[in-house]
This record gives sequence, structure tokens and C-alpha cells, in this order.
Amino acid sequence: MHHAFAPEYRGKTVFISGASSGVGAALGRLLGALGAHVALFARSADRLAAVARDAEASGGTALVLPGDVCRSADVDAAMAQTIRRFGGVDIAVASAGIGDRRALEDLDDAAWSSYIDTNLSGAFFVCRAAGLHMRGRGGGSIVTVASGLGLIGMAGQVAYCASKGGMVTMTKALAAELAPTVRVNCFAPGGIETPMTDSDFARTEDAGAARARALARVPMGRLATAEEVARAIAWTASDAFSYATGSIVSMDGGTTAI
Repeated sequence: MHHAFAPEYRGKTVFISGASSGVGAALGRLLGALGAHVALFARSADRLAAVARDAEASGGTALVLPGDVCRSADVDAAMAQTIRRFGGVDIAVASAGIGDRRALEDLDDAAWSSYIDTNLSGAFFVCRAAGLHMRGRGGGSIVTVASGLGLIGMAGQVAYCASKGGMVTMTKALAAELAPTVRVNCFAPGGIETPMTDSDFARTEDAGAARARALARVPMGRLATAEEVARAIAWTASDAFSYATGSIVSMDGGTTAI
């Protein structure tokens, strides 16, 4: 009898927004290695193509879908193309996001809107397109990738916290509406070693000091790697987490525990 415990992805179709870098790219590569069909959605066609090559080299099938998550028409078209190519979508992960530190005096209307449009509306467009499709076909799993800053507040992060906090509660509402057919869970990572995090530190006067201050808030004393976050999202999205919906899965080195 086979008792190895691992999330089962062979032959599953997974739609990933924000798939060109960071966690989304790491997830695309991981699921490709697990034999999934990965539909990779983001703005940069070149970076998506690189992720697709890695996913296919390790045994998956990849579909490159350039588009802007802020535009619902782009998301809907990408979801339709994925369904045409692979016959349906089993899992969707809304991981597109932006985030730079910004003081209140610099948080103008355009900056505020960019956070809400990308992080919150973009996640909603993915969830709506995937959720309606999955409910129609009788099942599926959605994971929104929010943040520990969707659970607590931080100075210089007002718009980011608002957008991610909205994602957390939106996930619960979607879970209620789509149950029992489609599971919708929220993954809330802490700081991750990604280009977005580096650019956030770089916006401060002393990037090294900013990094040290950030690590001082983390009981485990380090940031996560994109790969370990991808592994945890893969588990959360899979049948291994089958009785969970509307859950908030924190993985932040203990930051929100203290």
C-alpha cells in the first residue's frame, strides 16, 4: 500500500496570477515538477516564458497568458483560454500583488488605487472567473495569497494593509458563497525573499538597516524563501486540505503571533 504523503497534482490544471516572479513563479515551477498543467498569468510575457520553460523541463505543461490582473477582461480571457486548452481549471491561485512602503503624505489617489486595483480587485477577478467556472463543473479549489499585513497593521503600509485585509475577508465571503462545491482559502505569508521585498527595503535610507528592523520583528529571525511558501500554498490548494474552506493559513515565522 502506498503511504507517501504529498499533494497530488499530476494532470491537474492550475491557474496562477502573478506567475512571472516571486511566489507565483516558484509555484509554477513546483507544480510543473509535480506534473500539473500550469496556466501562467502576468504582464511580462518574457518572464512568463522563462517560468514556463522551467515548468515544462521538469515534466509539466505550461500555458503562457500575458495580461493585466487589474483588467477583468484580461483575466476572463485568460481563464477561458486555459479552459479551452486543458478542459477546465481545478485550482486557481491569486498571487499577483504589489507592495512598497509609502508614507501617508505620499499616498496619493493614484497610489491608493494601484494597491486596491492590483491586490484586491485583481484577486477578486481571478476568484470570480475561477469560482463560477468551478461551481458550474462541480468542484475546485481557490487560494488567495494575502499577507500577514492583512491581519495586522503597520506604519507606511496603509494601502497595502487595506488591500490585503480586504482579501482576507473577501476569501471568507467567497468560501461561504461557493460552499460546498468550491473551497476558497487564504494564505497569509510574512516577509519573503523576493524582488518586491528588496525594492521595499531599497526605498528606505538604509536598506541594510531596514532589513535588520524587519527581521527583528520575526521570531524565527529570517524571511521565507519563495520556494517554501510555494510548497505550503501547493499543500493548502490540494486535496490534502480537503475539509478547509474560508481558512486563513498564516506562515510568517511567528510575526503575527506576538
